[in-house]
Amino acid sequence: MTCQSGLLEVLGASDGKLWKPRRSPPRMPADGGESSPPVFLSAVRTDNDDGESAADETPAKGREFSFLWQTQVNTAASVSVRSRPQTDPLSSHSLQEGQTPPPLPPSASRTPPAMTSGAISPSILEKAGLARSLVFLGQKRSPSYVTETTKLPSDLADGEVLVRVELATICGSDLHTLKGLRKPPYPCVLGHEGCGEVVATQREEVKVGERVTWGVCASCNSCFLCSLGLQNKCLSLLKCGQTLISAATLFGTYTTHVLCRPGTPIVSLPPVLTPKLAAPINCALATMVHALSKVPPTPKVGQLGAQVALIQGAGMLGMYGAALLKEAGFTKVFCVDVNRSRLGRVAEFGGIPVHPEHEEELVEADSVDVVMEVCGHKNVIPQGIRALRTGGTYMLVGLVHPDSNLDVTAYSIIQKCLTIV
Repeated sequence: MTCQSGLLEVLGASDGKLWKPRRSPPRMPADGGESSPPVFLSAVRTDNDDGESAADETPAKGREFSFLWQTQVNTAASVSVRSRPQTDPLSSHSLQEGQTPPPLPPSASRTPPAMTSGAISPSILEKAGLARSLVFLGQKRSPSYVTETTKLPSDLADGEVLVRVELATICGSDLHTLKGLRKPPYPCVLGHEGCGEVVATQREEVKVGERVTWGVCASCNSCFLCSLGLQNKCLSLLKCGQTLISAATLFGTYTTHVLCRPGTPIVSLPPVLTPKLAAPINCALATMVHALSKVPPTPKVGQLGAQVALIQGAGMLGMYGAALLKEAGFTKVFCVDVNRSRLGRVAEFGGIPVHPEHEEELVEADSVDVVMEVCGHKNVIPQGIRALRTGGTYMLVGLVHPDSNLDVTAYSIIQKCLTIV
């Protein structure tokens, strides 16, 4: 499910009322680690998304915390992306997609930096002409990531925009990557949800000092697939958080600065949208806004039509979906999840909480007009088909990983004349 087109209309769908205050962040344990001054890498954990398994009964991990990596700006282990020696295995010029990079040299073979309560502002790094990034080396590597100092570009190409990251969130797809369920090209800078302040621009419509968010995909907007509205499948696509650092330095949000490439949609943020509200807009909310555009319209008063929906998953996508479907006129929006703490928030977003233990008694067979899968777990599909009425619509949103073979017969789909989106 693409979120590219959803981003362009998302601000009209979100006024801040869709988001509820989070609980207080937990205290993160200090790890001693290195004794050098800390550098702030702007990344905040929010509600765990569709990426978590629907069969996972553990409490929700959606409590905010800042990733503060304790490291010196200019240690011997720091390697400039733009001036690495040819023998540096972090240089990805010879790596192909999915290929494992060679072992790190002793200077870079160190444990991930410790979380700490102190931080140096990214603006201080900026004045030094530097950025700090978390570089992902692969799920099977040890360590699987290192921090890296990068020189900020002195000149921008036409269409480029440099943004100081204000806040980033961890998407469920990032968790898939860290668990090894997805294998992006690496080394890369992960992360794609975020917002920030423009510090340099080569676009007339984007101003320095403006608060913005950006699209996940940098596309050419001229190839055949782009002409079909499939910018996320562009033939020359660069994807934020899933691009080799040799192809696009600073194109992921787990960094102090993001360099948005030409073809990256950039949207100005109004002051009412705080960083916590704005950071997930370009993926989680944009995805659900786009998904909603595929949902059959609700009927006018006195007419028959789609009125009942079932959402499978009560993470961030599920909460957004419940609010958007209610706003669109659906009279009932059931929201199923194994996590009871998540279910406790569903009613605040207009949904009806349902635990799988009671799903068959609360959601009758052949009674639902639209089912939206946002949990990322393949085993929920038969229950969704059971609930759908003849002619209903099934939207697959969260199954964005290879472990998604479905135990479904074509007969069960054809018999009910279902539409799968």
